[in-house]
Amino acid sequence: MTGGAGFIGTALARRLVAENEIVVLDNLHRDSLTGTDLAEHENLRFVQGDVLDLPLLRDLIARATHVVHLAAIAGVDSVLKSPVRTMRVNLIGTSNVLEAAHEASSIERLIDFSTSEVRSSG
Repeated sequence: MTGGAGFIGTALARRLVAENEIVVLDNLHRDSLTGTDLAEHENLRFVQGDVLDLPLLRDLIARATHVVHLAAIAGVDSVLKSPVRTMRVNLIGTSNVLEAAHEASSIERLIDFSTSEVRSSG
């Protein structure tokens, strides 16, 4: 689960952790996980890292059956302050997740969440 320490990732992990082994990859920019009982759950492994680290993603995803990709830069202020970083994380990061999942032979399903900062051109 990329971005798994964020608000949505933490809520989703809380729902799934009792019956699944979950690996959370997150850079802790928006940390809703640390200091919770979930962080200490025996079925949850936390890895501090970034979706821009393709070798790390390859290593983690190679052993997975499902991938939930939630990592993204969100928040209008963050996007305006760092547009290049936003594009790198949201585009290249997603590309890295897809590439690592494609290379893994074990992936049954990949779920990709979109950032809240998607805007219609109409």
